[in-house]
Amino acid sequence: MKILGFMAIFSFVMGVMWFFDPEWRGHRDFKRVMAQRDPVPDDELFASFFSAGEATADVPVRVRRLMAQHSEYPVESLLPDDDLTFVWYDLEVEDLIQALDREFEIQLTDSDVESVDACSIREISRLIMRKTSMTEPPKPTRADGTASESP
Repeated sequence: MKILGFMAIFSFVMGVMWFFDPEWRGHRDFKRVMAQRDPVPDDELFASFFSAGEATADVPVRVRRLMAQHSEYPVESLLPDDDLTFVWYDLEVEDLIQALDREFEIQLTDSDVESVDACSIREISRLIMRKTSMTEPPKPTRADGTASESP
């Protein structure tokens, strides 16, 4: 009987903590918002939410897919400006960073990650664009200074 009483009290305390914990509240609120959204397919993501020059069309789509894989949210419900900072600590951040490194063939440093203002598809896409533009080898040029075609 004592065990049942303890279990009831423990369950009640855990329920109260779950209800009032800001992280869990963020999850619940975000799930409600996502449930009311129309899904945005990959082929519409860039055209609908990004301006020319902000990123290449494939980067936000690939970032969104990785973020969905490393969170509990459906890929087509995630939008570029959704700030997932409230789940950042619940995500396996190292796994997500390693997945981004592999996907884009870059090496994100701690300072790169800390430079991101929000844990959003848009911010991470911008970071990827900065990193890839810094790591891409220069295009070969001819003697007259014009770009030559790669062999």
